[in-house]
Amino acid sequence: MEVIDLVYLAANNAAGWLFRDHTRTLPAAPGGRIVLTVSDGSESWQFECKSLGDNMYYMTGREWTRFLVGTRIHDRVTLYSKQDGENFHRLEVVRRD
Repeated sequence: MEVIDLVYLAANNAAGWLFRDHTRTLPAAPGGRIVLTVSDGSESWQFECKSLGDNMYYMTGREWTRFLVGTRIHDRVTLYSKQDGENFHRLEVVRRD
């Protein structure tokens, strides 16, 4: 699995996450929206992403808000590219105590 990008969640991520696709594997839909199905192995979400061009994306939406509910602020979130044969991206959340 390749790392698309990672973030240490902060209060300013409540509305969304601006990230760069370092793998260049996400669909290039300039000005358009894509839906990423993401799983951490036990839960899954469908995050809305807007392609901003130049491999930049903005992840937002109701599922992003639901994902952030609770104690995830300050956790490290890593988004990985799809594995062959999978129809979802992996998400790793590492608790930061």
